[in-house]
Amino acid sequence: MSKRSTSSAQSAAAPLAPTVIEARPGGRRRSGAGVTLRDVATLAGVAPMTVSRVLREPASVSGSLREKVDTAVRSLGYVRNRVAGGLAGTRTDAVGVVVPSMHNAFFSDTLEALAEVIGRHDISLLVSHSGFDLEREADLVESMLSWRPRALVLTGVKHAERVHQMLGRAGVPVIEMWEFTRRPI
Repeated sequence: MSKRSTSSAQSAAAPLAPTVIEARPGGRRRSGAGVTLRDVATLAGVAPMTVSRVLREPASVSGSLREKVDTAVRSLGYVRNRVAGGLAGTRTDAVGVVVPSMHNAFFSDTLEALAEVIGRHDISLLVSHSGFDLEREADLVESMLSWRPRALVLTGVKHAERVHQMLGRAGVPVIEMWEFTRRPI
């Protein structure tokens, strides 16, 4: 018997172990999907909407319910999916910031202060630097708008015409910092 036929005979005699993918109630688990809100709800013995409410508005639920959900979150290592939250709404919990440089302490101090203040409200910063290039700033603004931020913070008041057009259509609040103009975006 050749090596090849021996190998085939062994395969037929010893079937491969099946791959088990745990199915969730109401759907299948995608390959690579992490712990879901539904998994937390199942472990906590509550509805998925309750888990969502606990995570978004903890003061709106009882302390005992909050503790059950928090325990399940910690036990499973659940990490909130902000992309899914952004899909459900029209905006994400992020504010986009474009500064001309991150090397200048002036701008890094500003970023630190912004992160501290908005972080208290569970909002994240999307940060980029334009290198003092107005066309690069326009590209960055376009990219940030694709994330549907709550607001954009731009440095100065001189921007490419494309930035004015995009922001006018997007309807996103804009803060122009460090300079003043009679005609803000």
